[in-house]
Amino acid sequence: MRRAAALGVSAALAAVLSATGTRLASSQVPTIAAFRVEGAAVPARDPWARFWDRVPLVDVALSAQTATPPMGGRRLSLRAGAVHDGETLYVLVEWPDARPDRDASGLRAFSDAAAVQFPAPGGQRIPAFCMGDPGATVNIWQWRAAWQADVRELHRIYQEFIRRVEALDDAALSQPLVPYKGKPEWVQPLGTRLVRVATHDIYHAGQIRYIRALQGA
Repeated sequence: MRRAAALGVSAALAAVLSATGTRLASSQVPTIAAFRVEGAAVPARDPWARFWDRVPLVDVALSAQTATPPMGGRRLSLRAGAVHDGETLYVLVEWPDARPDRDASGLRAFSDAAAVQFPAPGGQRIPAFCMGDPGATVNIWQWRAAWQADVRELHRIYQEFIRRVEALDDAALSQPLVPYKGKPEWVQPLGTRLVRVATHDIYHAGQIRYIRALQGA
């Protein structure tokens, strides 16, 4: 199974051991060098593209999570590589897996996921491997298969929504619509309701863009 993620940073990626001296599954410190690519678009959304076959991969040993149920750490290592174009860092992570896990609907359902951790600005020292500490905070960028599947399904639903709306004529848009479990006085023409749905989604999309801007994305 192969996963790729694009991260909005321009520095090379370095993997570090815990500053506390916690020993991982390997005694060596793996370093992932992000090679610069010139004049070629990085296929960030296609981890199976031949482009990634030319990216050197590094074996990264994993440490098992044995402190909190449901525990974890069955796999001994994964492989990772990175490139950048001067503005964006692209990280490829791959590991062997019999099947993809895209379900996160239950307490014991865990989606495939990967994350990259960077020292946050203002830290006093190199952060601990396990998500930092009060004196050395971190910035974590996470990818989850369940989220990716949800986004893909959302795009599919909206394409179907647009197709059906475009097929409506004036008579259909003028038909009265009673909201689900609504009161009779809440009746609106279907066209008005569709505009309200679109406005509602645009409002929340604007909120997301605003938050991303505050984060520097």
